[in-house]
Amino acid sequence: MRTAGNSLESRIFTVLSRVAWTLAVCILVLETTGCGLLAKYRPYVEEDEREFLPPGFEHPAARLERLENAVASKPSDAEKRQIAAEIAQFFQESDDPAIREDLTKLAAKLIGPETLRVLQTATRDPDPRVRLAAAKALGEVPEPNATALLLNLLETDPNTDVRQAAIVSLGKRNDAAALPALGDQLKNRDPATQYLAMKSLREITGENFGYDARQWLAYIENTAQNTGEMMAARPSAPTR
Repeated sequence: MRTAGNSLESRIFTVLSRVAWTLAVCILVLETTGCGLLAKYRPYVEEDEREFLPPGFEHPAARLERLENAVASKPSDAEKRQIAAEIAQFFQESDDPAIREDLTKLAAKLIGPETLRVLQTATRDPDPRVRLAAAKALGEVPEPNATALLLNLLETDPNTDVRQAAIVSLGKRNDAAALPALGDQLKNRDPATQYLAMKSLREITGENFGYDARQWLAYIENTAQNTGEMMAARPSAPTR
């Protein structure tokens, strides 16, 4: 004979079984459809959020997309200055490293005083992805100050990927001022760092000593001595 207690336990077990089954079905549906739909968006974008934004407020992702389109539209010089100013302001306002990373890349396409300051600020960003984007961008921009920013990254950044990107970008800049710093990287025990330093040295000097670090160091030392001798032999400017 079944007691009231057994009947209650049976009903509870039935309810819990149905709840567990429903949850399992929901999880399966989410895995097969929902996650795939969300994966196509950028990490800082939730498409449905835009429906609930207050009037006049621009979603950060929409603002970034608008700026990207503006840069790609071949703007006039006056428009470039306006876009550059907004990129700089947006970079300062954003607390999302993914957006700051994209703004850093965008700034390199619209180089000028404002966007160069963006790249300079990006080299000091707390997020290594932003600093990495800055290191890569500085190898492409026609700005003399870019070499100094790259040398500072190479000497001070704690992230290996950022330092190695700075080495590659220094090679692209073809600036002999980078030779001593690149020579120092030949003493690094990391084979990848040594390889990248030698590759950049070849690009800057046009010389090819293969992967012989001693020959490269001797070349850099001789170059420094010759430069010093030429500077010493240069006639001084007449005094008035």
